[in-house]
Parts: sequence; structure tokens; C-alpha cells
Amino acid sequence: MARRNTLVFIAVLIIFALALCVVLPINQGILAKRGVRLGLDLVGGVHLVYQAQFPEGATGEDKARDMDRALEIIRMRVDPRGVLEPIIQEQEGERILVQLPGFTDIEEAKKLAEQTGFLEFREVELNKDGNPVYRIDYLEMTEPRFFNEDELEARIFVGEEVNGKYSPIAFLSQDEEGNLSFKDGADNPIAMEELGQIEAQIKAQLEAGSPALLSWIPARGDGGTHLTGDLLDEVTPSVTTKPTGAEAEVRIVWTEEGGLIFDQIAQRLYSGPQRFSPKQDLGIFLDNTLISHPWIKVPEYHGEGFITGNFTVAETEHLASLLESGALPMPLEKPPLYEEMISATLGAGFIDMSV
Repeated sequence: MARRNTLVFIAVLIIFALALCVVLPINQGILAKRGVRLGLDLVGGVHLVYQAQFPEGATGEDKARDMDRALEIIRMRVDPRGVLEPIIQEQEGERILVQLPGFTDIEEAKKLAEQTGFLEFREVELNKDGNPVYRIDYLEMTEPRFFNEDELEARIFVGEEVNGKYSPIAFLSQDEEGNLSFKDGADNPIAMEELGQIEAQIKAQLEAGSPALLSWIPARGDGGTHLTGDLLDEVTPSVTTKPTGAEAEVRIVWTEEGGLIFDQIAQRLYSGPQRFSPKQDLGIFLDNTLISHPWIKVPEYHGEGFITGNFTVAETEHLASLLESGALPMPLEKPPLYEEMISATLGAGFIDMSV
């Protein structure tokens, strides 16, 4: 009997300890690390509901595909903002629900959901010796300056790969006085020391040619035109039978102008049939997020090419969808059907009362 009571007592203590772990740490960061989702009712934030507008005659299959694509694009715009546990999902009646816990600017939230997505192609910045420029090269300079003075647009520096994507962590630009400055996605300054700490944390974990360590600049044709999604004519997933077996890939077809510009870029980036340096890579960015970085295998493509890799069929369909959807696949009715900025006051009081 005594042993049985001891076992019961131990079980009660364990349950009590687990309950304390959930109830007592009311700090948002601690709860998040414990896997507790803090919704709008606890931390406040933005709640939006949009009505999708499909073209007349759109089939159910077309609508489902476009809705999935729209959700993915909005999610890619939200992720770099560091929103904790965002909810972006489809609702009945062809509506899109967007909940951003902890987000304090409703107009900025609406912009993220409504804006036209921007698809662009970037290449790795090179120094005067023709070698790739890394983020650390800028951080270690005593007098920061651009390595490539011919390209003064903002560089993009991305973080570690997450689910096949590299979200932006900093942008490098030049102010009116000619000084270089690092900013985040919301145009807020970032101290070089802070970027240095990020660099130190991930440098040891990544190989030398990782996209997360490189400086990315716009890929331009000989006339200076930036290669963007506006110059794409067709993007389709495909499966090609090769001697090594079936290979899933993404087929891209350019407009006439896009084909000329792409070949000009390919001729400049091409260094041989084997990839030996990241300077052969062509980065594909959607809303500043790097979604793929294939390398240039031949100097000319004549308006058509393939993005290859160790892809599954599902992955090529996903990538093709993102490439095709530089913009949202359908407009969202504006203003939203429902929009509300929810205060965290009630949630904070509720947590206090619970404790």
C-alpha cells in the first residue's frame, strides 16, 4: 500500500510540475519556444478577411490552384517580418483569412496581402578581380564602399535556408551623403555589429558557396534592363527521360526581349559545363525571398531553358507555380471584407487572471 501511495504521489508531482511549466512562464518568447500558440486574443494583432475575385468562367480546379498560389505568396511576404504563428488560410466563399499576431500596423499588413508580387533575377556580386563578394567582405571593411561601383542598387543578403527558401535579413544601400547603410525589410537601420553576430553564428554551419553568405545584385542585360518576371512568357513543370532515368524539371519560355536579355546574362555568367563557383548562379527572387539559385550550364538558351535539380514532381509544380505567380494570381477585393486591429490588453489581463 505504501509503495502504491508513493507512486501516486510521484505521478501527482509530475502532473503539477507540467502544469506549472505551462501556466507560470507568461512571457511570449518563452511560450513560443514551448510550442504554445499565442493568438490574437492573447497578444493582439491584425485580422483581415479578403474576397478573391476570379475571372468569369474559371473552373473549380482553376480557383483551387490560384487560391493555393495566393496563400503561398502572402505567406512568403509575411515570413520575413518575423510574425509569430501567422494564420493564412482559405475560408468558405472563396475568401482568404489573414491573422498576424503581434503585428501593430494594419495598413502595412494590408499592403503585404494586397501588393503585386515582384519576381526578379539576381546574380552574385563580383569584385574587381572577378571573385564572388560575400556579406562578410562588407562587414570587415573599415571604410564601407560598394565593390561593384557600376551597380548601386540595394544588395540583398539572405539568411539560412528554410523549406527551400532564403528570406532576406538585410539590404545594403547608399544614403544621400554617399555612406553605405544596412536596413531590414521594414527599412529600419541594422547595426553592422548585429549583422556581424549573425554572420558568426551561421558561417561555421554553411559551405563557402552558400547563397546565405553572398551579396546578390540585379541581373541585367547589356543595355542595363533588369531581368524580371515581366519578361517570362511561360512556366511549366515537366518530366524528361534521360539515360540516368526520369528527371523532374521546370521549363521556362521567355518573351522575345526576355530571351535576348537572358542570353546576354548567361554568356556573362557561363564559366564551363561544370559548376565551380557561385558566380555561375542565377538567383530567382520573389518579393526579395530567394526561392531558387540554378547555375548557368550553357552560354545560350535561345529563349527557352530548364531549371533542374534533385526535384520531385511536386517540387517542380510548386516552383513553377511560384515563378508564374510574380503577382497574385487573382485580385483581392479592396477594401477587405473585414479588417480589425485587435488590442492585446484583454489578452494580457486574461493571462494575469489565469495565473
